[in-house]
Amino acid sequence: MSDLPTPLERARSVSRDRALTEQADQHAITLESILAVLRSGRLADAAARREAT
Repeated sequence: MSDLPTPLERARSVSRDRALTEQADQHAITLESILAVLRSGRLADAAARREAT
């Protein structure tokens, strides 16, 4: 019995990796956007919090 993954297992693994990478990228973009609003000097603290949510 071989310990190597089958082609189907490899394809599923690649697909999961790709989906996780895309999800992580989207989360990073969302977090950066929220932080940009909160760090902005153009809004008061309360207004920045409202804008970020």
